[in-house]
Amino acid sequence: MSAVTALLRSARTRFVHSPPYRLLVRLRITGLVKKMYYRRLLSRGHEDLTLAGQRVRLRVRSVREIERLDHFSHEEHLVRRMLDAIRPGDVFYDVGANIGVLTAVIARGFEHEGVHAHAFEPEPRNAAELRDNVSLNSLANVTVHELALGSENGTARLQVGGEVGEGTHSIMADASRSGRDEVEIRIVRASDFVGDEAPPPDVVKIDVEGAELHVLRGLEPLFANGHCRELFIEVHPNILSQNGSSADEVRQLLESHGFSIAWSEGRLDEIQQHYTRSA
Repeated sequence: MSAVTALLRSARTRFVHSPPYRLLVRLRITGLVKKMYYRRLLSRGHEDLTLAGQRVRLRVRSVREIERLDHFSHEEHLVRRMLDAIRPGDVFYDVGANIGVLTAVIARGFEHEGVHAHAFEPEPRNAAELRDNVSLNSLANVTVHELALGSENGTARLQVGGEVGEGTHSIMADASRSGRDEVEIRIVRASDFVGDEAPPPDVVKIDVEGAELHVLRGLEPLFANGHCRELFIEVHPNILSQNGSSADEVRQLLESHGFSIAWSEGRLDEIQQHYTRSA
């Protein structure tokens, strides 16, 4: 990242809501800074992002994508927990990988320590950009799977909203997202996926917009066989409730397999959680 672009990024991330930033707002300078920042990144077609000490390069094709990448500055604590949880030689599953920001950060952080990341993203446009980002960073320790993990094998209709990189696609009914376009996707039960296509996971991250229980039920046979030491999950209580389940049901399922909660933090309508299990 050039010095100019780095300075513009700082104006967007580090100083928001600070007194100097509020002064710039009053002087109507922030709009100019944003335009310069966006124009520079879009002309290059990529952004260099440093998250939890790991620097990765990511495709950007729209202002919305840039804004979403800026948002990852708020994910620092969660990402550091993931990095601390992973050990050399681990297998990492990123379930709901989107365009691969976390996949790239994890793979970069353990690039030379035998860690392999399997990134699952069923939405075709996101999956294509995920592959681009893996290639852009020359990450030989990542395998992309254009499918969803669930409780059974088959297909489903994925509600798709917004541009590439949007993190709100879901197979679950959600009144706030009615009327969206849909795309048919492939779903595979995790316990059936393991074997020829991938080894069982040591660490799993799940962000699937209300389909958490479906993924976990597909993972249950692996849990029963002692696989998966650490699990990071974004729980969506409102969507779960609309579909006849709850955040408590997620917790109870994991506790039944020996997991205990190590960290939990609410964020808007979501809850980010970290579960661990003793060997």
